[in-house]
Amino acid sequence: MWARGFAVTLLTAGLASAQASKSPPKPAAKSAAKTPSKTAPKPASKTAPPPTVEVPAIQYRTLPPPKDESSRDKTLGVFLAQLKDALKRKDRDGLLALLAVDVKTGVRAFEGPNAFFTAWGLADPNTAVYGIITQILSLPGVWVQEQYCAPYVGVMFPPDLDASKHQVILNPNISLRAEASANSRALATVSYEIVEVLERGEWTKIKTQAGVTGFIPIAYLYSPAGYRACFAKNPAGDWRIQSLAAGR
Repeated sequence: MWARGFAVTLLTAGLASAQASKSPPKPAAKSAAKTPSKTAPKPASKTAPPPTVEVPAIQYRTLPPPKDESSRDKTLGVFLAQLKDALKRKDRDGLLALLAVDVKTGVRAFEGPNAFFTAWGLADPNTAVYGIITQILSLPGVWVQEQYCAPYVGVMFPPDLDASKHQVILNPNISLRAEASANSRALATVSYEIVEVLERGEWTKIKTQAGVTGFIPIAYLYSPAGYRACFAKNPAGDWRIQSLAAGR
């Protein structure tokens, strides 16, 4: 009897084991990694940008002339045409009529048409003021708040550069000569560049920002310390010469 009962027990255990092996496996529990998190995932770390390299102030600067901005106000264009005509004819009374009542000449407490007359020697019919303003108006001008100022050179020149030692080339593709002569060998071409002035003269000796030394005619250079004119509307809305003075 004991043997028979033991055999039945073994048979029952074998059947249970077989049934368990035939049952489909229970699905594995989802890993905690796939469970959506309530907090936003951290962004992937990025490589830190390289440190900024500070470029010396003098390196490779140009001062291309902007498009002349006088067309922004049509009445300004009419005024400038009237002024150019007075300059061409050396019309002293016509020039005086276009001055602001507080026109400035660059000398402190020295302003107004009478002071302008004296400062610029308008008693002389060949005073240089006609040519100076004509040259100024031949170069592009820009707006400085409510005033139109020309030429652009003094207005846009970098404030950290010494204006007494640097000038601006006014034209593109100017030949830099080895000697002070148009027949001398061309060393390079320069365009609108800010250059260091080494020797002044009709042929000015300069050094480019690339370190090349040579000569160019003075007519192609303009100093940020040169004369500058600004024009503004008076209370009646008429354009007038507000100032004519040397730059910084």
